[in-house]
Amino acid sequence: MIVGRIAFRNLDRQKKRSFLLGGALAFGITILVAVNGLVGGIIRSIELNFSDLAVGHIFFTVAEKDAKGHLVLSVKDDKVLLDTIKELGIQPSYVAKRSLAFGQVVANGESVQREISGVDWKSETQLGRSLKLAVGSLGGMAGGTGIVLSTSQAEKLELVPRKEPEEAVKAAWAKLPRAERAARKAAWDETRSAALKKTIGETILVQLQTVNGQQNLGEFQVAAIYEAQYDLDAYVDRDVLDALMDLPKGSYNQFGMFLKDYSKVDAETDRIFAALKGRYDMVPWEKIKGKGFETVLGDLRKESFTGSKAVLTNLNNELTSVKSIFSIVQAAAFGFFVLLLLVIMVGITNTFRIVVWERTREIGTMRALGMQRGEVRSVFLYEALFLSLAGSLAGIAFSSALLGIVRAIDWNLGGELGFFTSKGHFLVALDPAMLVGTLVLVSALTLLAALLPARKAAKMEPALALRTSY
Repeated sequence: MIVGRIAFRNLDRQKKRSFLLGGALAFGITILVAVNGLVGGIIRSIELNFSDLAVGHIFFTVAEKDAKGHLVLSVKDDKVLLDTIKELGIQPSYVAKRSLAFGQVVANGESVQREISGVDWKSETQLGRSLKLAVGSLGGMAGGTGIVLSTSQAEKLELVPRKEPEEAVKAAWAKLPRAERAARKAAWDETRSAALKKTIGETILVQLQTVNGQQNLGEFQVAAIYEAQYDLDAYVDRDVLDALMDLPKGSYNQFGMFLKDYSKVDAETDRIFAALKGRYDMVPWEKIKGKGFETVLGDLRKESFTGSKAVLTNLNNELTSVKSIFSIVQAAAFGFFVLLLLVIMVGITNTFRIVVWERTREIGTMRALGMQRGEVRSVFLYEALFLSLAGSLAGIAFSSALLGIVRAIDWNLGGELGFFTSKGHFLVALDPAMLVGTLVLVSALTLLAALLPARKAAKMEPALALRTSY
């Protein structure tokens, strides 16, 4: 206890030196924790957003080749799949049975490429609750030819003005008096609101390929427009889309399941895959793991097989390439931190050597008063430990405050950049194990850096140390 008080007093005596060394440690830890927290949050946002876009955490479909060699995706009977999930005791938070097609949405001479999502509106009621409608209603979607577009799609099709005017217009407004700028913006918003209301009932054409590779054209009427931070699907009735795609009525081409706990997605996928083997002709897991769904389908198109093959995959496979990029960012941050830490360790070693030299007579006095060599060594090691803990905790506190500020800001990122945020805000995901590991690593290296000077101090002879002058 006395040794600890002496160490703390020594650090307090040399405030400037302690602040510089602790500040260097705090800077390195701030960079490491901030980057890891932000990258972890971005990955979490991507998982949340992509699961909404892909409709699920775990996906299932059945692929078969027709007489012309076209790969057709169609789940005609899902009883075995649903029974298997029930037998395993898996209780999904949400299940979606969608027909998906990639096509052109056309209006006013403009077109956008978009995934068309066929929804069973009678059973999939959660989608209606999750869509934030700007105008219109989903009441007549079941069995009808209504289509639900995002505000971004409506803007690209020139059905409504953009939410924000072009930069040239905004630059011209900036030169006007504040009251007139406000009036122009209010008039813009009112025009947009009126245009949104007029879109209901507008005819929209959808051009897509059938499962046999033929072009087909469908006519829809705008039923509703929803607001989204990034551009998602256009939604129609599943039976209507199946007819356009030449899929059998009542079938669909993608089963998506949301789990209550996303961390179990790989384990649950493995369980379902093992249970389905023998019930379906499954595509081997080694041909799926780490690959996106389109890559898996591309491999199946190259294969020569008869009958049908079932594909079971999950969101982690879809995001493998994206996660690997952010893993590289995290690794680079850790590499920078280790490099900085090594430089700091050299500084700590040299600093403690100077400290031992400066305190030679003080060390001799402590030894003469009965302090043992181990206690002398402990004084310097305690100083290093207190220094590392203070710097680490300060770095974690500062980075947490910085991440809190970043999270509180509404960045309002549009388009694909919206995938990195959740409702316009960056998420933060700090791993407690990483924080504890950082504290242990910094403390261990700091103690190691101070060990040689501390041992040198402990070996001093009292009489010789007391005679030393500087």
